[in-house]
Amino acid sequence: EAARKLGVIDFSDRSISDPAGDFAELYLYGANFAEKVYSLYRGPKDPELLGRAQVYLKRIGISLLVDSFITDKISFKKAKSIFDKVARP
Repeated sequence: EAARKLGVIDFSDRSISDPAGDFAELYLYGANFAEKVYSLYRGPKDPELLGRAQVYLKRIGISLLVDSFITDKISFKKAKSIFDKVARP
């Protein structure tokens, strides 16, 4: 059986920044997924990277809640659903 490969390409920001920000969004697909990608990640690693990613993930949830009040891009119900998912430890 051929080995399956996973690749992540990030063109969204085109900036040099903390890779933990990208890993935060991977946590939306589950901790196992984010940790699997991290195990395959060949970029710079440090012991706090995944911890920072989880903090950034909580920040995403809070930002979505705020956005639901000031824009029509996301409903409060959807933002709350995402917040509840990411706010749990």
